[in-house]
Amino acid sequence: MVESISIYGYNNIPRKMKYHNSGNYYQDFLNKGDRIIIPKLAQYKNREIGIAITQYTEENAADKSGNSIMFELDSNSRKIYLKANSSKQNDNSNVFSVVVVYTDTPIYEVVKDKNVYFDIPLNFHITNTKSSFLIRTEGLTRLVNTDLYTGFSMNNTGDLQVDGAREFRGRLITTNESPFWVYQVKGPGSYLGSYFGYDFFDKFIKVPYYPEYSPPLIKGHESTDTKFVASFTINQALPLTYDNLYPDNLNIYIEDTKDIIKDIDKHELIIKDQDGKDITNTIDVSMDKVGDKKIKLKLNNSCLKKLANNMITIDISFKSFKIDTLEKQYNEKSNKYEIPMSVYNERIIDDKKEKSEVNSANAILTPGLYGEPIPTSVAIKSSTDDLDPKNLVENIYSAFPGDSVKVVGFKNKVIFNELRNYTVDVEIASTKTPLLTKLINVPISVTKAQIVTSEYFENQTWLINEINQQFASKNKRIDDNLDMNDLLEITTISNKKGASFSGEYIPKNIKSLKNLQILELKDKNLDGRLPDELGNLTKLNKLSISGNSFSGGIPKSLADLKGLEYLDLNNNGLIEIIPPGLEKLPKLKQVYLNKNKLVGVIPIFDLGPFLNFDISETQLTYNDKISPFFINTSSQYQQTFVAGANSLSLTSVKNLPITDMGTKIRPFDSTNEGFLNLHAQKSDQSKIELYPGHTFKILNKKSGKVLYDGPSNEKIEIVVDSDANYQVIMDDADKNSNNITEFETKLREYKFSEVPKNLSLDLKLGELDYQPVKISSEDSLSIFDNRLNARWQLKVRASELKNKNRIMLGSYFYKLKDKIPQEIPKNTFKTIEIGQSEPTLGTINLSNEWNGKQGLFYKQVNIGNYKGSYTGQLEWQLVDAPTGG
Repeated sequence: MVESISIYGYNNIPRKMKYHNSGNYYQDFLNKGDRIIIPKLAQYKNREIGIAITQYTEENAADKSGNSIMFELDSNSRKIYLKANSSKQNDNSNVFSVVVVYTDTPIYEVVKDKNVYFDIPLNFHITNTKSSFLIRTEGLTRLVNTDLYTGFSMNNTGDLQVDGAREFRGRLITTNESPFWVYQVKGPGSYLGSYFGYDFFDKFIKVPYYPEYSPPLIKGHESTDTKFVASFTINQALPLTYDNLYPDNLNIYIEDTKDIIKDIDKHELIIKDQDGKDITNTIDVSMDKVGDKKIKLKLNNSCLKKLANNMITIDISFKSFKIDTLEKQYNEKSNKYEIPMSVYNERIIDDKKEKSEVNSANAILTPGLYGEPIPTSVAIKSSTDDLDPKNLVENIYSAFPGDSVKVVGFKNKVIFNELRNYTVDVEIASTKTPLLTKLINVPISVTKAQIVTSEYFENQTWLINEINQQFASKNKRIDDNLDMNDLLEITTISNKKGASFSGEYIPKNIKSLKNLQILELKDKNLDGRLPDELGNLTKLNKLSISGNSFSGGIPKSLADLKGLEYLDLNNNGLIEIIPPGLEKLPKLKQVYLNKNKLVGVIPIFDLGPFLNFDISETQLTYNDKISPFFINTSSQYQQTFVAGANSLSLTSVKNLPITDMGTKIRPFDSTNEGFLNLHAQKSDQSKIELYPGHTFKILNKKSGKVLYDGPSNEKIEIVVDSDANYQVIMDDADKNSNNITEFETKLREYKFSEVPKNLSLDLKLGELDYQPVKISSEDSLSIFDNRLNARWQLKVRASELKNKNRIMLGSYFYKLKDKIPQEIPKNTFKTIEIGQSEPTLGTINLSNEWNGKQGLFYKQVNIGNYKGSYTGQLEWQLVDAPTGG
């Protein structure tokens, strides 16, 4: 902006320039040593640089207008006009230097690197046709005349002479502090006292060579409270040159140096010219992604010609971030995120690339929190202790991606002891950045305490009668003259008598008994769900409501009862898990959860010791091979899945006869071949049904692949392979074997593998000993039984040995090792052996054990047999044997 240009005196004190409305320019007279500072023209090594023009000429006392400086009001042209008067020949009436300085500090230190310079458009003109001037070129890095009109000549010292009313339109480059001398010489009319002047930054002067595009400038913006967006503004100067000197392409690279932006090619982009006109869709530019962290804006030759003599502005913003890297950019001091971005350009001429310096800037993101108050009315004499801050704010959210907002609580305690309007502060905080908080001002109006009605307590007579009884001495009753403030006097409800409250329940507005310390309702036949509002009774130290018929689970809100010492919920039919947070109650010493349908893993109650902790006759478990250290008596966890004596264990079908790979089964569907029939098994092997609410993880035991993880659902289908072993883990208690059962997918059966085709006997008359029955080497008596934990029985039935005329007198016997031979009666099946299945090998060869001491034998009677060949039959039978016998 023009307003940013300033004048500093020789003592480095800034001066304010005068503004002339008539001419729309600023004007100031210069003294020797005065400097014109033109800041923020570019960046070098991440520092702002600009130009300092220093005046060396003494002020003309006779004509103060002789040395003056004026600024055009057009902030886009930024043209500086120096006007000078020369009244004498060879009078150095305008001497100045142009150097590059750092403009980010008021010292304006000179940039010493001679490779850093500005190519400055310069228009030198003379007002009188009779005057001539010399421009001394000594000490200048470059002085180029771009318009080769007549009237210019070089003298023998190398100075440039300008004659008459001419304009020298060219470009000046200086990288040191050598003065730029201009003085009048005797011209065609020998006229002295002419005015001459310079126009710096004349935008119509062309570059007479391939333009050197200055590094693009970049500025990061700070996001507003309502938007979490990283926004940057990039400025690129596009100089004017001759058509044949424009490069093939100018590429502007925008680089996410810290890899914070997610999908860098997804952004919002607007390109404007120096007049602020949106030209995004009117120029031929392309935007390409280069890797994962960089994008390239390509300006081709025709585009550079069209936009020549321009300063384009590129506004680009990003909304999507990589949370893990974004979090590393958090500044705890400012509670903001700093998003760095770098930019540079690359000029391409005939495939030759020239890269500019890199400039960088940070966008600042403010992770704002938002919420709206819910105006609330309260009774007089109440306080913020009687309010839940979560119920006083709504529509809370964070602008940070993936963040959530939690309600911390009230900033201060407020007692509402007057009938007027109050404001309370509810504090909310970011879950990702806990230091980021905000206060929501909630209007509170205080009213007179309302009369308590029976309807307020949902017409539950047990509670209404109890309250009326406690206030009988004060002649106060519900529905009459008992108000909400009276309820604050109730500290105990203890009904130990034999009264039954069948069909009634605990109403939600029991929360109004804010000072209740004891609630005892044992064996009252109450039903319904335990209300979450029990958690509002923050002064409760004893809750004893056993022996009722409640539905649902234990309210999570009980974890808010920080003063609770005694909790008795036994024999209530409660289901589901123990809610998290109960284990953190600091004063809890006695817990009775037994005889409920509770499931899942017991949290670790490590704030004991406990006088009593009873979970017996539930289906709770503990994820360890030992019992919980906080339960001292084993009887208080018997008939649970906790490791120990008299515990429950998970059981299922052990084998599924699956013969094909990739077979789909439904493990919880009783009509499906893959039904696992999961049960709880007592120590006496009897089975009981599992309670609702258990979860089951089914996995391949060898590979560890999880096939299913969730509650029982008969529609769930899993894929299993044949001849594989699988494991079922209940309630994620993988360290407790009571919660684990296994099954396999294998065809399990028992059958004869082989029976002998021929058996032989060598008998001699008169030999009355047991003679072994011989089996050929090609035959065997074998069974196959690969069942799990099964037993089999082998039976045989023998016929008489006969020839054509006679019957052999004698009997078959079967003898086991070290046992007395057992006679096999004729024509009747006799059990001769009982054995155990072989799940791994399967085959059991019985005849391998036959020898002279065991196996099948024949014994003759003492008389009546004759020589000859005899034949007979043996019939074999294999049957299942009970595992208990």
